[in-house]
Amino acid sequence: MKTIRSNKITQTTCVILMIMVSTSLALAYPPDNAAVLYYRASLTYHANDAMMDKVTEIVKGKADIDDEIREYVGENRYAIKYFVDAGDAPNCDWGMDYSEGIELQMPQFAPLRTLAKIVMAQTKIATESADYNRALDLCLSVHKAGSHIARGGLLISHLVGISLNTLANQGVADILPHISNNPEILIRLRGQVFEVSGKLPSITASVNRDLSVCVQDIRKERVNHILDTSGDFVPKEEAQIIRRADEEFFKANKEYFLNHQAALLTAIELPYPQSYEQLVHLKKS
Repeated sequence: MKTIRSNKITQTTCVILMIMVSTSLALAYPPDNAAVLYYRASLTYHANDAMMDKVTEIVKGKADIDDEIREYVGENRYAIKYFVDAGDAPNCDWGMDYSEGIELQMPQFAPLRTLAKIVMAQTKIATESADYNRALDLCLSVHKAGSHIARGGLLISHLVGISLNTLANQGVADILPHISNNPEILIRLRGQVFEVSGKLPSITASVNRDLSVCVQDIRKERVNHILDTSGDFVPKEEAQIIRRADEEFFKANKEYFLNHQAALLTAIELPYPQSYEQLVHLKKS
């Protein structure tokens, strides 16, 4: 009897522990996927074009913070929180369906660029209050967002990521004069910058993904749909030739595209002078 009762107690304990563990995982925050919080931040922030004009001027250092800006930044406190918290998530999957080819639906990165400026306005407010650690943490969150967005895998994602990194770098540069005599903060900043600066993916990978998405549509069964939706981008005479083309035509064009892709990827890995020369040559070929 004691053995049976002991086994039942053990089983009950295991079930309780499983429930507790599963519950803790369900309540884990931030989620593993940063994109969840970035999407949430995009849906939460208060859009206001007039205020964003003021925010832009403040971020550029061309205007001073006033009560109206403080109120607007305060209205966006939850969006800022989600944006900042997303930087601590280990992964970022934007849920893009690359099989859609050139009709791939991109995430809406524009709201995140806008929100990054609001975060930088919050940085200015923190700096004005001499809360330099908070100000630097906000700058670093924009750095992390840049890296996460660049992981979207496409060239436009990479360019948006670079723009956010540039914004964050300028924010750090604006704070540095205030902390030049504070070695503790400077040492902390150096460690954090090293941590986030190496996370931006290679532009080669982004270009390669872009081209790989496009090459999926170089096939006869896709041509009518693509030409019908491209408007006047392709002249009518050329469109007619393409519509009547056989499988060999598309096979040859796909081979040419892949060779061009390989040459392009090789070119962008070269030092800038040689890379520029090769890119000009490829444009003419």
